[in-house]
Amino acid sequence: MDDEVAVTDDLEDAPDGMRIFDPERGWIERHGSRWVPIAGDWPLVWHWRVRLPERKGQRCRIRCRGAMNSVLVEFPDGFTVLTSRYAVRKARQ
Repeated sequence: MDDEVAVTDDLEDAPDGMRIFDPERGWIERHGSRWVPIAGDWPLVWHWRVRLPERKGQRCRIRCRGAMNSVLVEFPDGFTVLTSRYAVRKARQ
């Protein structure tokens, strides 16, 4: 990251656009009252329409791989799903 990263104990008073590194979610940025993950941390998109059709096209990442081509997929809002590796594709930049 090129931008300055501020250090503060009280994240509620953080200014808009402030970026921090969260060990669980990666780099996140302040937008209004919410902390939003920066897109570079979410290199995949949900591809399937049959399962979770409302998630199609949403950014996600693989948290871990299992046997028989299964993966644990996490979305920026914290939702996770155990599914086949074929359910996700590389996101276009």
